[in-house]
Amino acid sequence: SREVRRLVDPHRPCQKEVDAHNLTHLPFRNWCPHCMRGRGKEMPHQRQAAHKEMLHEFSLDYCFPGDTGGVAPLTVLVTRERITRMVQGIVVPRKGAHTPTAQKVVGCVKELGCENVEVAVKSDQEPSIRAMVREVCRLRSPAGVRTIPEASPAYSSASNGLVERRVQSVGAQIRVMRSALEEKWQVAISENHEICASLVDYSGYFLNRCE
Repeated sequence: SREVRRLVDPHRPCQKEVDAHNLTHLPFRNWCPHCMRGRGKEMPHQRQAAHKEMLHEFSLDYCFPGDTGGVAPLTVLVTRERITRMVQGIVVPRKGAHTPTAQKVVGCVKELGCENVEVAVKSDQEPSIRAMVREVCRLRSPAGVRTIPEASPAYSSASNGLVERRVQSVGAQIRVMRSALEEKWQVAISENHEICASLVDYSGYFLNRCE
């Protein structure tokens, strides 16, 4: 006879565990409706072999966490460092080089202790993100340390896969937190609501410290 596969029964824990989970919604829990709503379609992450090179590599990519199916008002620049796996989300007014945004990326480099060491800044070949990489390199040049700009091959998403998977994580975490906040406030939060900028900031904060 054929054995029937049983589905996982998401038993709801005690209220104390629920309250603790609701502070950050990390790690993922299948009994949490907001985790399921925000992360239900996310593909499982595959662990990559450890890279022997010890050069710190910061990858940049854009994220659009809106769920309307069209062009979302919210544009987010995601920074991901390869060795530490730290991530940062920054709300930007539009694609392209903006000095205040580049300063935040440089601040992320400094926070990880890489202010005075050689680093690589990687992106795909989209002109807007390449312009941002050049601005980051320019801001780091007075420190007298080398910043290596790198571009993944055209039409090769696998070459920039580390940051692309983190982009999915940041977008999912923003949606989870937005869903939980909508339930708490009993209102629908649009993508251009001013609170969304804070959700972006805290998404990286929670992923770095709680996942």
